[in-house]
Amino acid sequence: KIIQEAPRLLESTRDISDCQARMEISMSHILRNQERKHHTSLAELPYAHGASWSPTLMCQAGTRTSILAEIMDWIGNFQDRESNQIFFLTGAPGAGKTAISHSIAKLCSERGWLVTAFFFNREDSLRASRLISTITRDLAAKEASFRESVLQALETDPSLATAVLSRQYKGLIEPCLKNFPLD
Repeated sequence: KIIQEAPRLLESTRDISDCQARMEISMSHILRNQERKHHTSLAELPYAHGASWSPTLMCQAGTRTSILAEIMDWIGNFQDRESNQIFFLTGAPGAGKTAISHSIAKLCSERGWLVTAFFFNREDSLRASRLISTITRDLAAKEASFRESVLQALETDPSLATAVLSRQYKGLIEPCLKNFPLD
């Protein structure tokens, strides 16, 4: 009797395998659509291309080593201090503040410390208006829980994508920072 049932059992096994394959394909399509939805939502945030650090704007090799070391030491020891949370780099026009800043951003990036960097440019009138949305996208690229919070905020209020800077900060960064690890 088992031998007589074998063709029917084999056919049932094929049907189950076909059904499983169709379910796997469907799940794959669903996951891809969810990913597209999230990417689309983040892509709605205007991004200031070229606003990050640039190797062409860094200090020349072997120059400004003492100030670079001082700043990197200050950054590396941030947990040891109660105050002085802002390092204020001053100097006359042309003194190298931009080169120092780009060099510091690169050094931080190499050490895995840099989450985002934003450099203003007086020749790019749109860049400043994209400050918060660019920082938001950079933070979202680094931390999944932050990204999910941002996506939820954008789904709740799509106008945040192009709102004024203060509203973007209050709606996208401030409430979502609780989901960003501090270590």
